[in-house]
Order: sequence, then C-alpha cells, then structure tokens
Amino acid sequence: MRDVDDNSQGSQPKSIPVSNPNHTLWQNTLQLLIGSGAAQILRAILAPIIARLYPPAAQGIAQNYSAIGKTAAVLATLRYEDSIQLPDREREAFRQMAAAIISTILNSLLSLVLIITLRESIARLLNAPQLSNLLLTIPLYILLRGTFLALREWHIRKMQYRRTSAAAAIESALWDMGTVGLGAAGYNGSASITGSQLLGQGAATAWLAYPMFKKKSEYKLSLREIIQGMREYRKFPQFNIWSKLLDNTALYLPVWLFSAFFSPAVAGQFSLGFNLLQLPFSMAANAIGQVLYQQASQAKRHNILDQNITSLISTAIKLVLPVIVLFVLSGYEIFTIIFGRSWAQAGEFVQILSPWMLFILLSLVIERIPAVFGKNENILIFQAVNNIARIVALALGAVQKDPMLSVILLSVGGCLVYGGNLLWTLQLSGMSVGKTIRVMLNAASPGIPFALFMIIFERYFRMAGITRPILLILLELVICLIYYLYLLWKDAEVKEIFASIRIMLLKKQS
Repeated sequence: MRDVDDNSQGSQPKSIPVSNPNHTLWQNTLQLLIGSGAAQILRAILAPIIARLYPPAAQGIAQNYSAIGKTAAVLATLRYEDSIQLPDREREAFRQMAAAIISTILNSLLSLVLIITLRESIARLLNAPQLSNLLLTIPLYILLRGTFLALREWHIRKMQYRRTSAAAAIESALWDMGTVGLGAAGYNGSASITGSQLLGQGAATAWLAYPMFKKKSEYKLSLREIIQGMREYRKFPQFNIWSKLLDNTALYLPVWLFSAFFSPAVAGQFSLGFNLLQLPFSMAANAIGQVLYQQASQAKRHNILDQNITSLISTAIKLVLPVIVLFVLSGYEIFTIIFGRSWAQAGEFVQILSPWMLFILLSLVIERIPAVFGKNENILIFQAVNNIARIVALALGAVQKDPMLSVILLSVGGCLVYGGNLLWTLQLSGMSVGKTIRVMLNAASPGIPFALFMIIFERYFRMAGITRPILLILLELVICLIYYLYLLWKDAEVKEIFASIRIMLLKKQS
C-alpha cells in the first residue's frame, strides 16, 4: 500500500494557499453544492406533491429498492474510487478510476445471478412481495451507480466541480420530476419511483462519461498496470469496502427493519421524515468532505489540516443549530401542514431525530480523514459499532412493538456513536478531546440566546392554547433569519463563505 505522503515523481497537485487555507476549500465546496442545492430545492418543492400522489407503503417499497441498490453499488466498485485522489501522477489516478469501473462491471454481472436466485426470498424477508419484480433491475442500477461514483471522483480530482454539481442536479431532477409525472398520470406504485430513479442515475452517469469518451485516447492502460494499481491500493477493498458497506447498511437498516418488523407503511413514514431531514445535512457534509479529502494530503504537509477542520466544524455548528432547534420544537406541525395528516408520524419522528443530524453532519465532514493517515481500519471499526447500535435500537423497539421507541433509541445512540467517532477522528489531526469540545461550545454559543427565544415562544403558544401552528412556525423562522443576519454581520467564517460566493459570481460573469 502506497503511503499517501509518498512524493513520487510527476506532476504535483495544486498547493493550498497557506495564508488562507479555507478560501479555496469554500469556493470548491460551493461549486459542488450549486447543483445539489438546486436539486434539494426542487425536491423540497415536489416532496409534498409526491407525498400526496404516493401512499406511504409505495414509498417504503421504493426506499427498500434504493437501499439495496446503493448498498450493492458500494460493493461493486471495491472502493477503488476512493483511491483516485491519492496518486501524485494523473496516469496513476486514471488507472484507479479504470480499476473501479472494471470492478463495477464484473460485480454487476455477478449481482444478476444473485438477484435471480434470491429476489423472492429478499422480498419476503422485507415483508414487501411487490419488491420481487423490481429487484430484476438492480444489476443495471449497480452498473450505473458504480460507474457514476468512479467518474465523480475523477472529476473532483480534476477540479471539475461544476460538471460534478450538474450531474447531481440531473440525477435528482429527473428522479423527482419523473416520479411526479408518473404519479399524476395515475401510476402511483413503487415501480414509478424506482423507474424514475434509474432514469436519473443513467442520465447523470452519461453526463460524466461523455468527456471521458472524447478523451479516450489520452491514457492507454494495460491490464498489468490496472492490476498493479489494485495491489498498491489494496487497503481500500480490504478495509474501505467493508466500512462503506457498513455505512450504507447503517443508513438503510432502519428502512429494512421497519419494513420487516412493522410494515412498509411505517418504513415509508420513517423514510420521508429521515430523508428530508438528513439530506440537506448530508449533502453539505459530503460536498465539504469531498473537497477536504481532495486537499487533505497537501494540508497535512503544510501542517494546516487541523486548522481547516476546526474552521469547518465551527462554521457547521453555527449554521445548523437554529434549524435543528426549529425541527425539535415544530417538526410535527411542519410535516402535517406541508404533507398532510397522513404523514403526521413522520413529523413526530423528525422531532426526535433532529439532534442526531448535527453529529451526522460533523462526522460526515471528516469521514475519510483516517485514510489520509493510513488508518483505514478506524473507519471500519466506527461503522461496525454504528451498525450494532442501530440493530440494538431497532430490535428493542420491535420487541416492544413500538416504532417510536426505536426512533428514540436510534437518535440517542446515534448522538453517542457519531459524537465519539468525531472526537476519535479529530485526535488523528492533532486536536485533543478538550480542544474539540471547546471549539464546539464556542461555535454553539452565539446561537444559544436565539434558541432560547424559540423555546420560550413555543412554550407560550402551547400554554396560551393558540391553535394556529403556522403563526408559531413563521415566528420561529423570523428568529432564525435574525440569527443568520447577526452571523453575517459578526462572524468572520460566515463572511468568508459569502465572499467565496461573491468571487464565484464575479468569475462566472467574467
């Protein structure tokens, strides 16, 4: 296994400006977020329509399909796409992308045999017989998704953030608009959702693949070179594949077990609440984490990696704290107003799950940092503990036949597990536990008075018997807006983000 600090001959990645280490990071992150952010805005607009077109059971079955496909795609690449960022020479990075795509092709063919053999057993296990026929398209989804993951990492290495961002927008837009269109036409079964997902994934993969076909003669690799690359970065299939598999399993385990223990309808309630809550957090965290990982080796050489991470964690806490308080206080009302009374249980789930989102956000930002230090096994250990905690939480709720208990235990256990992983990972970059806690408390301090105002108003409305929750929600949103204006006025790191946005807009105009 090549050490990530190896300075072999060849062209070196661009250095990070030591004087302002976060300037480039924020600009690149924002470019990645443009497409994802636009897609999330569209999803937020269409989500109430989809919720009214499709019953919870149909959404639960479709979520099971997505969970199986995305988890299998993690296996298909053998995680060689994670090694694309590490070589110094472009040819070697291209070789790693080829290794990931070849692995995907072979494993998607293998999955076809497994699906034909096991699809009915899987559907019975998940208490969703309608899933059986849908699973026949899983090998195609694995092929498209695995290829997309490899191409995305290559584009990130080449700093093609806008094209990568556009791919995310294409995938989500076609998925959501296709779902709405088919549902409006009367096809409101799970097949409409999964078919739209396949369409979106195929279009996004083609969008990233097109530039590669135009330059297919730029690198001519032999099979021997590709095998050599697989051997050099063998820690990725040895450790990263299992840690990412456990990561995806942990993400989708509640959906599978809610479906199996209770019903696809309960799984659909949980999926709507959890996905709409965590998608904006994970979208931002993944974009920041991808750029941080791309620059981490250089930052480590300049001894500024801990400075980068500290700034990111501090800013993330400041930006998301009022949102989390808002959903804890009024998640039920928000969901019933937007999605209707049939989705009230999803709103209750959101109120309980919201504190966990902060720790998911922070943990995802630094998720791949252990690989920079050659500690790939740390990621695997965390994911194993995470899965065990979720299985225990869901099993206890199933024994009591109480899905709400499962959600409570998931949230509490998630805060503890993700918080512990955050402290453990940051120690690798030179940050002590005490320093990390101080950074988090200092970041939260500006938002505490505003959070208290929101809590006081919420309690007053309850005690006064005011039955129009939309007034309370609007008041809480005003408090959040005042808080963000305060940050923009006072906080240097938030000003840096807006300065990056302004620079991006000026570059685009020029």
